[in-house]
Formats: sequence, C-alpha cells, structure tokens
Amino acid sequence: MGGEHGSKSTQNKCAQKTCPLTLKGSKLEDFLPLLPAEEKLRQCAANGEVCEVDDFSGERPEEATEFNSVRAEFLRYMILGGCERSLVHTRGINLFGAYIFLQQNTTIIDLQSVTINFDISLLCCSIIHNIDLRGATIKSLFLNGSSLEELIADRVSAEGVIFLANEFRAKGEVRLLGAKIRSSLNCTSGNFNNPTNALSCDGIGVNGGIFLNDNFKAIGVARLLGAKIYGDLTCEGGYFQSGILANNMTVEENIDCNDGKLSDSDISLIANRAK
Repeated sequence: MGGEHGSKSTQNKCAQKTCPLTLKGSKLEDFLPLLPAEEKLRQCAANGEVCEVDDFSGERPEEATEFNSVRAEFLRYMILGGCERSLVHTRGINLFGAYIFLQQNTTIIDLQSVTINFDISLLCCSIIHNIDLRGATIKSLFLNGSSLEELIADRVSAEGVIFLANEFRAKGEVRLLGAKIRSSLNCTSGNFNNPTNALSCDGIGVNGGIFLNDNFKAIGVARLLGAKIYGDLTCEGGYFQSGILANNMTVEENIDCNDGKLSDSDISLIANRAK
C-alpha cells in the first residue's frame, strides 16, 4: 500500500510541477564530438553564412570523406533551430557539398509536421535516405544539385519556393500531394527516376508557376491531377518517358509545352483554363 501511495504521490507532484522531458537529439551534447563539417555548419549557421565543406569540388560528392560527412540527425537538430549553444541565424541553413547519412537504423529524415522559420538550402549534397516533410510548414526549400532517395512532402506549406532543380536527382518518388506553395515549384533540369510515379503533385496549389523544363527528366508518370496553378506550367525541353497525367488541372496563365519531348505512351494533359 505504501509503495502504491508513494507512486501516486510522485505522479501528482509531476502533474502539478510539469516534469520536464528532454528529447534525445534536442541539445548539442547529444552529438558531441562533432564531425568537421558539422562543426563548420554550426558556426556558419550561427553567423548567417554559407557552409561549404572543406573538400567541396563543386560537384555532388559520390562518397563520404573526413571533411564532407554530416549526420542526418545533427542536420535535423540544426534545421529545427538548434539550442542555446548552437543557434541558427534567420538566414537559415546553407550547406554545400555534404554527404548526409543517417547514423541510426532508419531510412527517413523525419521532419513531419514541424514548423521551420527560415530557408533550408542543401546544395550539391548527397542525401543517402528519404526526407519526410509531410504536414510541415516551411519558408523555402532549395535542393539544387542534390540527390536523395525519396522526398515525401504531402500537405507541406511553403511560404516561398521549392527548388528541385539544376541536376537535382531523386531515385524514388517525389511526392507533393496537396502541397501549398506561395511562390513556385521549380524542377528545371531535375531528374526524377522512380519508374511508376516520378513526380506526384495531385491537388497541389501553387501561386506562381511550375517549371518542368530545360532537360527536366521524369522516368515514371508526372502527376498533376487536380492541380491549381496560378502562374505558368512550363514543360518546354522536358522529357516525360511515361507522360503527364493532369486531368482537372487548372492553369491561370499559360501552358508552354512547345518542344516538350513527350513519349508515345498514354498522355492525358487536360487543362481547364481559369476564367
């Protein structure tokens, strides 16, 4: 009886005082010692500077080195704002040439439902796993020149732009179902290699344009079913091996598919022009 009473007493005290809980991965001490690129990122992020890893050649890295390796868990911690010992400037995260890997036995960089109050720029980086941004609220996302497995961003809300351009490469599906983008979705010269649904944007709402042009390449279907685009849809110079599905898409401005290299497979590009 005494033990049971003591347990209830402790619970009551916790309820009254709100016992603090600290999530692993929410403070700098969880990641010490830092890898060289992580320490450089920590310092650059605090000062609002671009972080270029020390052995960056101008190209996306093919393998991990002593100087380009960044743990995805540490990157997530920085994207979420760090802590009092590792602050992030309002200019956000600007990282060039990193090899980003997950240390734990998982395949997803989990940013689901978070709110990120600055831009995220991961440029010419090799991201070895998936990024999950489902239901997240972000400023702008730049993955130009980077590669990853899958980008899962259903219902993401972006106050600025999403750039998946300049030789961006996805091995698996890029999914933006029901996403809301205040500016544009730019996939110029991006490579989307999933053989079924390469780029899935059903129900997306974009205040600017969608750019699938200038050597854009989709192996599987590019899906824009029910999309609402208040700028242009530009596909000029794009390659769509499995076609575009765009039934019930609404485009406010122009659809520019001149010179778009559509294959002979079944294509349903149906646009209901807004009045």
